[in-house]
Amino acid sequence: MVTLSGFAKRSDFDPEIPYTPRDKPDHSWNAVFVEEDWRFVDCCWGAGWEDEEGRWNPKFEEFWFLTDPDKFINDHYPWTSTDTKISSNWQLLKQPISLDEYNKIVKMAEVCREWGIDLSHKEPILIFRKEIHITLGASVLVRNITATMETVDRVKMDQYTVVYRFDTLTFSIQCRPPSPGTYILRIFGQRDGVLSHPPKLLLRYILKCTDSNNYVKSLPYVYTHAQTYQCTLHEPNSRELPSKSKVRIRLSSPHLRQVNVENIPLECDDNGTWEGTVQTPQAGETIVIYGSTSDNVQGRFNSLYKFFIVWWTQNGSLPFTCYNNSFYWLNHFTILLNYTKKLFVWSSCSTFHWFADLRPHIKLDRDIDKWLFSLHFMKCHVFI
Repeated sequence: MVTLSGFAKRSDFDPEIPYTPRDKPDHSWNAVFVEEDWRFVDCCWGAGWEDEEGRWNPKFEEFWFLTDPDKFINDHYPWTSTDTKISSNWQLLKQPISLDEYNKIVKMAEVCREWGIDLSHKEPILIFRKEIHITLGASVLVRNITATMETVDRVKMDQYTVVYRFDTLTFSIQCRPPSPGTYILRIFGQRDGVLSHPPKLLLRYILKCTDSNNYVKSLPYVYTHAQTYQCTLHEPNSRELPSKSKVRIRLSSPHLRQVNVENIPLECDDNGTWEGTVQTPQAGETIVIYGSTSDNVQGRFNSLYKFFIVWWTQNGSLPFTCYNNSFYWLNHFTILLNYTKKLFVWSSCSTFHWFADLRPHIKLDRDIDKWLFSLHFMKCHVFI
């Protein structure tokens, strides 16, 4: 048995503060020779785990006993400043990696390595414009994959991310941030057939969005059965739909035998694509797409997608201009609006409606002859 020291990516590891050769080792583990081969043992991590809040959770984790070197290198890097060759040798890899390469590997939970998770984006920090698609594959059946997104100030932005299931083992996570900035994306997973355990945190990305559209639409709300039936929603691609309007619905699935929207059946073509047009209700209500794998009209239908109905102008845009790309941004937004003193406000997170007298919160911008004001409501739609 050999005792090794080096750099370990704990739950609080920050990819934006990478390890350097000047840093001192922060963790120790062992290498053991068993049945003519070397394996790693980390008794500390095998006794429990520390969450992102620094709380210790005692639990035996078999994964950290006799771990394969190619799985161990994801979050354990042996290091000694006196002899870098020794450090490379004790990775126990045919092709050792550098410290810089180690820093650029996204940290995955041990369950990811047990499930054989493979990622299209393998670095922890992703820089992109407007939106990004991350593909996740597994070697075992995964019941569902979910994702959450938030700002660095922990303001939730889940409505700007959605997960699609391509086939039995492949998922796609789409993120469309509402504004340029830094976001935290967390991906969770749950094994097929394991219903009693909550989804496990698989990995975390730091997203750096450098550009966004003038008006970013939040993505549709997706139910678990949409993944189970491997649904792909082609249109609409926004969570908000205009009230009292005709909206085209189009989705595909290799498993569904019936699809309806609020009891209005959709028609299926020879390619397994369901299509139809529905009339949306008044603002403040919702519509849901349902699907069934049975041919029986009286069979069970499960929820697939949900949309929120909002009031839009006749030309298909919201009745105001977004100022500085700030709609839905943090816990307030700034809007340019024609003269008005009272607005109707509808919150997307509840069914509560109220009138807001904005006179104490507005000021006149004489250059543009419009009211410039800020509303400190989280996720609110504002109507004249």
